[in-house]
Amino acid sequence: MPSQRTPVTLPAFPPSVLLAVSLAISLLAILIIVYISKSRSSSKKNLVLLLGNEDAGKSAILSTIVYEHTLPSHTSFQVNSSYIPESFLPKRQLQIVDVPGHPRLRDTFKTYISDSKAIVFVVDASTITRNGRDVADTSSSRHLHHILHALTSLPPTHILPPLLILAHKFDLLSSSSTQDRSTLAISRVRTVLERELEKRRQVAAGGVSVEGLGAEGEGTEMGGLECGSSPAFRFSEWEGGEVGFAASFVRVGESVSSEEGREEKSANGFSGLDALRTWIDGLP
Repeated sequence: MPSQRTPVTLPAFPPSVLLAVSLAISLLAILIIVYISKSRSSSKKNLVLLLGNEDAGKSAILSTIVYEHTLPSHTSFQVNSSYIPESFLPKRQLQIVDVPGHPRLRDTFKTYISDSKAIVFVVDASTITRNGRDVADTSSSRHLHHILHALTSLPPTHILPPLLILAHKFDLLSSSSTQDRSTLAISRVRTVLERELEKRRQVAAGGVSVEGLGAEGEGTEMGGLECGSSPAFRFSEWEGGEVGFAASFVRVGESVSSEEGREEKSANGFSGLDALRTWIDGLP
């Protein structure tokens, strides 16, 4: 007599369980798609943006990196770009873009921000002040606020590019050693920018237009200064990501053409851009 097989009965799950499983699977699929999109987008980015006020020294930095010679510069009225040579950054193929700092032109950075691998915000550490309200203070903080706002406004599929605040021209500060001047420049720039950005955050939080801080057309809808539970704006608490700091200097007319000179340049920080080079080289 043939044996009879007992039919297998699958357990019946409540509709709520089936719905939860379906939602979990859908959420996992979305996360995978977003991760793949971010990875592909990040792999295509190769721009290092040089941003900052006019006369901050961006063009001088670019000429030193690209030509190994610091050329006399003046206020730029057009975007300058070039590939970073191997002599400055071996084994990396990145393009450096100098965006004009003139108030009517500096928002051009928004054209490049979605394709940027990193952003370097250049501040003239020799003119920005620690005490009292100065034009350089408010202008730098206003420009930086626009950048922070643009970064936090990028779509969720974009990986925010790392931000470096570069305290430039630190060699013009008075101190007993190069290291002390570098530390002083970074401390001064950080203190001033945090103070001025906190003013802007308080004004916006009070529902008052930030036009009173010197920018035409700005409104209270501008964000980008969120710092979680911090009672005041601090770069270390900024919700948009990690902000790095470094100091630099270049000297107009100096150049290195020989191999011996290049070794001296690398060993002694001849160009004053060693910290910037190290930061760019460490980018993912």
